[in-house]
Amino acid sequence: VVIFQPHTYSRTIKFLKQFAYSLSLADISFVLPIFSSARENSRDFHVRSTDIQKEAEKNNKNNVLALKDIKELKNNLEKNLRPNDIVFTMGAGDVYKLKDEIKKIITKLFKK
Repeated sequence: VVIFQPHTYSRTIKFLKQFAYSLSLADISFVLPIFSSARENSRDFHVRSTDIQKEAEKNNKNNVLALKDIKELKNNLEKNLRPNDIVFTMGAGDVYKLKDEIKKIITKLFKK
């Protein structure tokens, strides 16, 4: 299970197809909103995380899901995590800060 947070709008545009392809190789990938940089303004770009999902769907891959926020991520993890899944967080933003929340969800779902 991959949780991906794209970093910068310009990079997301440049690597949109590659992101979609790579993320579709996982069993399931959750794509968070783009983490912008101080040098970019979202209004100057016409790309969103949903574009990564759409690109994957063009290649008949339905395992890449763009999410609107952390709450939606938590709900999807609770619905989709299975025993022995490995969860990766990837991105240059603050996605790593989710580790404690992810551990809570895993513990809640798979208490022995």
